Amino acid sequence: KVLVVTAHPDDETGMAVTIYKITHELKGTVDQCVITNGEGGYKYSTLSEDYYGLELTDEKVGRKHLPQIRKQELMNAGKIIGITNHFFLDQKMRAIV
Repeated sequence: KVLVVTAHPDDETGMAVTIYKITHELKGTVDQCVITNGEGGYKYSTLSEDYYGLELTDEKVGRKHLPQIRKQELMNAGKIIGITNHFFLDQKMRAIV
């Protein structure tokens, strides 16, 4: 049994192979706890704008829509790599200047 604690949605991708091996090859269970809601990633969302049809690099738009988008992306990826439960603390991210 493993609990993965990450700061942001999508941080699990850095250990996706490890999680996959635990859940699929070792038949273990992996849960994930995510601290932030991911809204601060708006500055880095240029590639997602066409896909989602939203101006996500605009701070107001990004902070409004990214938490739900990133949460759904994380849960979709979690199904593939085998994460059993996701726990979201939904802490808001401050803008870093």
